[in-house]
Amino acid sequence: IKYYSNKLSDLVDEKLDEHNARYVDLVGYSMGGLISRWYVQDTNNNKVRNLIQISTPNHGAIIMSNVLFKAYEWIFNIIDPENNDINWHTVIATSQMTYHSNFIYDLNSYLGIFSNNENVNYKVDYNMIGGDKTGALGFLIPGPDDSVVEETSLRIYNDHVSDPVIGYLNH
Repeated sequence: IKYYSNKLSDLVDEKLDEHNARYVDLVGYSMGGLISRWYVQDTNNNKVRNLIQISTPNHGAIIMSNVLFKAYEWIFNIIDPENNDINWHTVIATSQMTYHSNFIYDLNSYLGIFSNNENVNYKVDYNMIGGDKTGALGFLIPGPDDSVVEETSLRIYNDHVSDPVIGYLNH
């Protein structure tokens, strides 16, 4: 995810220059929301005004741990036995979306500890959108979810961040 966040940084700089703009609004879906959030927090910059996350597992996705990571790894080994870098960046990023990954810990910790004040960039407005319509794999996830991301994983626990909007949405 950090690899793709660096790519996003280059793209944001390019678009700001191209349009002679001061800031951007970022919308990220699923892993894209994690990439965007890491970019916003890691750089602590003034280039982003709003971050909108749709079905983003801010605390990891149980389904990634249980099913999808192994499936991605298996598929990429078949498609590209030569281990193309782009494919392996995706496999690594997918593994970072699992519960208890070092990435999820770093993303949410403040000074190395979990708290009710998770790490955010206070210059950015955070908005999260998630679903409550469990689909085919939803039986693997406890509680309300969108088939991949449970509602509790959407939340960023910080007084600066509003509760997510939950609606009729399936991942």
